[in-house]
Amino acid sequence: SATGMGGGLHSKKGALGGLGALGGTFTGAPSVSDSRSHSGSSATGFTKGSSSRRSGGGSKLKGGKMRKKLRSKPPHCDQALVTKFSPVIKSSWAKVVRSMSWDQLGDLLYKTLFDEAEELRGMFFNLTQAQSIRFVDMLSSIFDFSHSPEKMHEKMESMGAMHYSRGVQTEHMVPMFKVVTTMLKSALKYDFNDATKEAWEWLWDFLT
Repeated sequence: SATGMGGGLHSKKGALGGLGALGGTFTGAPSVSDSRSHSGSSATGFTKGSSSRRSGGGSKLKGGKMRKKLRSKPPHCDQALVTKFSPVIKSSWAKVVRSMSWDQLGDLLYKTLFDEAEELRGMFFNLTQAQSIRFVDMLSSIFDFSHSPEKMHEKMESMGAMHYSRGVQTEHMVPMFKVVTTMLKSALKYDFNDATKEAWEWLWDFLT
């Protein structure tokens, strides 16, 4: 078991917890399915609003009281697609974690990242085994909520502001999806079929 999901990685601008938590906080960048011209359509089952950024942020009001942080609503999501895809996501991820230790998953994730997403290499340095484990643990904690778009959105948004402050951009989600799917293919082998691919594409569209 990994030790927790906070912190761990490092960017050129400071500590970075992982790229998987970007979704739900930024707008304007392409999602995984934008290249397929169906993002936000009935194909993915959810509709993104004009802005999903936090609308508040703990600034002080008169009298020294702190304003309650306001969080954006998650995109509308077709429950039928949640019911269809969440079991596939959970079962395939369960196969991954049964087939490999967290140490091995962390090593595979970063090997894949550096092999498949050259544009992300410069964001990471001095990587340690503990950091790679925390990154995988963070991703796993998001995947575990695939049955609940609201909980996924809340978790992503809770970490999104930190990523934004350190220069991580939403467009990094596209190469990161390639990293994750390559990792899944490597771990699942023949079990990574068309149904599995479709489910993970749906999930990543939501995360983006």
